[in-house]
Amino acid sequence: QVIHRRHERKHPLSKTRNLEILLRQPVRSERIWLCLGLEYAHNGMVDESIQAFEAYLPLSTVQDEKYKAYTFLGDLYRAKQDYDRSISYYTVASGLRPTWRDAWAGLLKVSVLREDWERGVYYGSLAKQGVMPDTVFAYSPMHGAIDWARDYLQVLLRYQEYEQALEILEQQHVYLPENQQVLDDIDRVSVAINVQKGMGAVAEAVEFFLRNDDAETAAMIIGRLHPS
Repeated sequence: QVIHRRHERKHPLSKTRNLEILLRQPVRSERIWLCLGLEYAHNGMVDESIQAFEAYLPLSTVQDEKYKAYTFLGDLYRAKQDYDRSISYYTVASGLRPTWRDAWAGLLKVSVLREDWERGVYYGSLAKQGVMPDTVFAYSPMHGAIDWARDYLQVLLRYQEYEQALEILEQQHVYLPENQQVLDDIDRVSVAINVQKGMGAVAEAVEFFLRNDDAETAAMIIGRLHPS
């Protein structure tokens, strides 16, 4: 019989261990600057992370990594509420890899934060079409599939695009089957779809009677509608 026991360290690794190792390197190469940017961000050091990524970009030779660096800078400036710079970096990233999702999702998020709903519609549709590519960067499939969707959902509901909103929610439900917020939103949007379809049917009926010179019946239908 083999008994497996989890290995436990007497002295847990420091959260900043990787950062400390990187800072000891005598030469700041392309790779070191990129890793410094990631480690600073991981440790919540926003300004230091920005400086590292901005030092990395002129040295960068790998387009996929350059895309990620621009996207991270967009995220970092968004965290500082410097939305103009955030948009600038996301836009450059989207030009490098137009079919990738991250930059479009970032532009969508900034649009929602600014309540710029028209741009939200545009960037949301691009984020929905975007892909999560195979790169050296680790990512969560669930994060890639639904994190951007909460922002797009706000935009769709703003414009009463309930069918598309339900599609987004059903995708979220696949990853979060027991999430009560998602279940409540599905119920709420489903009701809105039924009301929308019902009102459409009523409008068609009223139009039918008016076209046939039966204003009295049309008026009766309208009169029976709920004030809301």
